Amino acid sequence: MTLLQGTRPSHPVAAVVGLWLIAGSAVAQQADGSGADLAVQLANPVASMISVPMKVNWDTGIGPADANRTTLVVQPVIPFSLNDEWNLITRTIVPFIRAESPVAGGPTESGLGDTTQSFFFSPKAPTAGGWIWAVGPVGFYPTASNSALGRKKWGLGPSVLLLSQANGWTYGALANHIW
Repeated sequence: MTLLQGTRPSHPVAAVVGLWLIAGSAVAQQADGSGADLAVQLANPVASMISVPMKVNWDTGIGPADANRTTLVVQPVIPFSLNDEWNLITRTIVPFIRAESPVAGGPTESGLGDTTQSFFFSPKAPTAGGWIWAVGPVGFYPTASNSALGRKKWGLGPSVLLLSQANGWTYGALANHIW
């Protein structure tokens, strides 16, 4: 997929992603400490630092109209220190969607999708074996700007994270189940 054509973004999402990449590069260059330390913290979804990871999902070939769907997912992660040993980390997933109709002649819909928010309780220090873990509730909120972009349902369930970071790699899983 080509996000940019010539010097003009082909889609507003491309402009946002391009600006985010430039800003992220500038912040990483100005950060105190080594770039490797910052990279390790950014790969940890429950690190004791505020981060705003973003990603773009692009789906194509949907339905008989061969429609496209572009989703910019913004995931701010904000830690709160509860005491000397524990953090509360909020992780919110907010999708911004542009969806062409899967049937010929249908409308293109754009706007906000439903929001998922996790609250993780995590020890500030990894275990003796180097594992980082967190548990807590996850909620699903019907925040879609129109019915074509969301489910109009509330949800709640458990969420768990387990990861290890070694030799420049992050291994682990973040799982939840929403009823």
